[in-house]
Amino acid sequence: MKNSLLGIALLLLCPSFSFADTYPKNPKIDVLNYIFRISLSDATDEIKCEVTVDVKYVDAGVEILRLDLINATPALQNKGMHVSGVVFNGKSLSYSHDNDELKITPIFGKELKPTIKSTRI
Repeated sequence: MKNSLLGIALLLLCPSFSFADTYPKNPKIDVLNYIFRISLSDATDEIKCEVTVDVKYVDAGVEILRLDLINATPALQNKGMHVSGVVFNGKSLSYSHDNDELKITPIFGKELKPTIKSTRI
């Protein structure tokens, strides 16, 4: 009983050992807002989505804007998102969508507000 209480006390006093946040972050980017425009259909399982991300660059040296977005893959029975384009101020941006990451090559400046068009099947 005494050993059990000591073990519980150690776990409660040392939470940093068991709850480390390993998510990749970029301190040079501040995402201010997301706007989601979603279209659903009663006739199909297709979901159309347009997302606008309001991004502020807080430091220089950002070469890629990385966002999590699940790819449609055979392992997921082809469920997931297909990106059909990324646009900013009417101009198409270069992007890649692999390994559940959407990587956008930004137009450099202080702020970026890309719109991402995607479909889920």
